[in-house]
Amino acid sequence: MWEAIGLVVAAIIIWQVIAHFQGNPKFWRLIGRHPDLALSLFSIERGCLVDTTPLPEQKRDYVGPFRFRTNDGTTHKVYMLASDIDAIQARIAKPLSMTEGRIS
Repeated sequence: MWEAIGLVVAAIIIWQVIAHFQGNPKFWRLIGRHPDLALSLFSIERGCLVDTTPLPEQKRDYVGPFRFRTNDGTTHKVYMLASDIDAIQARIAKPLSMTEGRIS
């Protein structure tokens, strides 16, 4: 009985760790299909820093860097506010999904 509970707890912890380090794969695949538009959207998003590192006193408020490559071959780094990351990703994903004719 306790072994089963321990295995379930361990599986949940492992799943959470993997999800934390992997991020949102669906979102990042969408970015990969439309990197130039994504760069524009990240640039106007107030909760994002593009190709800029957060100041030392702000660093704990941001997650990243997340890297992606635009169509010209340039790699860009994005930091997102940790407290708003889900909303930021939703706002950016919406227009990207619309370019594919669907809304995620």
